[in-house]
Amino acid sequence: MEIYTPKTKIKLSPVIRNGREFVEVTFGNDNDIRLSLSKEE
Repeated sequence: MEIYTPKTKIKLSPVIRNGREFVEVTFGNDNDIRLSLSKEE
């Protein structure tokens, strides 16, 4: 029997800040994902 491990939910939302368009990324407490995304331009 496999043990169920829930996947980290990632939510992408369009936002406008200071007149510029961005994609806001919201995710669980997975620091590996946060570090990986913070290195992207």
